[in-house]
Amino acid sequence: MKKLFFLLIPLIPLGLFAQNDMYANINLQFRFTNPGARAQAMGGAFIGLADDTTAILANPAGLANMTSTTLIGEFSQLERDNNIPFYSGTITQSGLQDFIFDLNERDFPESVSTIPFLAYVHTKSKIKWGVYYAEQAHFDRTFETNGVTIPPFRGQTYLDLNQFVFFSASRNFIELQMRSIGGSVGINLTDRLAVGVTVSYNDFQYEGNTSLLVPDFAALFPDFSIDPRVLDAIAPFVGQAASVIDVDGDDGAISANIGLLYTPNERFSVGFAYKQQPEFDYDHRTSGLRTDDLSFDPLPVENGSAVFSMPDSFGAGFSFKPTDVFLVTLEVNRVMYSEMSDDFHTFFGAPNDPADNRQVVSDTTEYRAGMEYILVNLQNPLSLRAGYYLEPYHALQNEKLDTQILFAYTNPAGDLALDFRNNAFLQRFAEDQNHITFGAGMSFGQHFAIDLAADIADRSESYSLSGIYRF
Repeated sequence: MKKLFFLLIPLIPLGLFAQNDMYANINLQFRFTNPGARAQAMGGAFIGLADDTTAILANPAGLANMTSTTLIGEFSQLERDNNIPFYSGTITQSGLQDFIFDLNERDFPESVSTIPFLAYVHTKSKIKWGVYYAEQAHFDRTFETNGVTIPPFRGQTYLDLNQFVFFSASRNFIELQMRSIGGSVGINLTDRLAVGVTVSYNDFQYEGNTSLLVPDFAALFPDFSIDPRVLDAIAPFVGQAASVIDVDGDDGAISANIGLLYTPNERFSVGFAYKQQPEFDYDHRTSGLRTDDLSFDPLPVENGSAVFSMPDSFGAGFSFKPTDVFLVTLEVNRVMYSEMSDDFHTFFGAPNDPADNRQVVSDTTEYRAGMEYILVNLQNPLSLRAGYYLEPYHALQNEKLDTQILFAYTNPAGDLALDFRNNAFLQRFAEDQNHITFGAGMSFGQHFAIDLAADIADRSESYSLSGIYRF
């Protein structure tokens, strides 16, 4: 009976660094795109163009070539499916290390409305400068899981209670935001080469919770005979939180963007940008119920602090204007997502795991392309835009294969380290996203313009509206 509950609820380690492996963080992916509906409609490929106010974040060197003092505001609507691919189901073994994943997925849709960008750029001097506000990250979601069971393998004789292995039912939520304010300057070093820098103060808000629930064993394992004394002991606590993780962060930090823009002629330009992202501190708290002796007494509350690292990035792009009304832009970005898993420590791993599994994320390369065509023979010129970009999967994943984790590892005494299986099977869920973008812009006289954009992917949709006033 005592061993049964060791399998039931993973013990709660005390440490937590960088991103963490609480269920609420599973499939957590940030999307850093250049601001403005115009850039979004062209796939976000703007480093090599950088010819409007949004250059403040895309490539601040572009400010040096602006000729009109400009004010811009943007409104954005984001729709996410928030798909949870392991909501419920069963995993069975078909070979030595071969498994059949009979998982049920479920969507927990979310909708986020924001004002992601406001900026003013002043061009009435040799040194062009600007100020801005941006919401560079906004991630909200609430979801639950109903538990995934793993029927016995290695035979009943190896460990009688091996059938009681499962992913716990859970309740989870995350609210994460990074808001920035800052200033930018752009200077022409020569007639063809410009340089710019943006310095920002970033406010980080992070709140999250994962609660692993005491299960109803009779419902979870209907085909197995369970000691009635065990079921009677569990019954009053079914559905209560057995292990709880809370995270809460409110911190600020400085960051900087640096850019270069080379414009050999009016038809062609090439740009380079480096974005240094900040690190933030946040607090965590763990609590739960004691299960190893069936007492269900509260465990001591443990508190600590940790670091959440946003990834730096390097980008290069170019724009080509073969005619006065047609424009093509291309961009490549290297995003250092591995910084998000530095010093990673797990809540739910096996403390005696000899393989030392960690959850990590690799650096990725993102490709973006866009185009713009202007219909000038209209009372109000209309710009038509379209683009594409590849968003590689960049959430944390286990270093070990899913099948290795399912097969479990043994501790130094030779016993199965079954709590190691509480690592989520993140490799199975890794999927790159293709984004198709499109939009339009219209000018109303010399001073006012609006831009619209849409970004459509398999699991998300976003829409933006920008208003521009030129003094």
